[in-house]
Amino acid sequence: MFRDVETLIRPRRIAVVGASSRNQSQGNIVIDNLTARGYAGEILPVHPTADAIDGLPAISSIADLPPGVLPLDNDDCTIAPLR
Repeated sequence: MFRDVETLIRPRRIAVVGASSRNQSQGNIVIDNLTARGYAGEILPVHPTADAIDGLPAISSIADLPPGVLPLDNDDCTIAPLR
């Protein structure tokens, strides 16, 4: 699936599918943890109706993600490393 382990352990971009600005939702917790721990890459929240989540521009659909996304399905929230 991943040609280079570096892509998996140090992605330049992470898409958070199921992102939400609702406090304590799984998507909100993921984004908060990434920013609180100093993740230096790009965070791409995916939400069907939001323009932005926690100040980050939102993407309305997985289909609108940049090329190279490999979504890892997890019922409510997905973290997908992007090359």
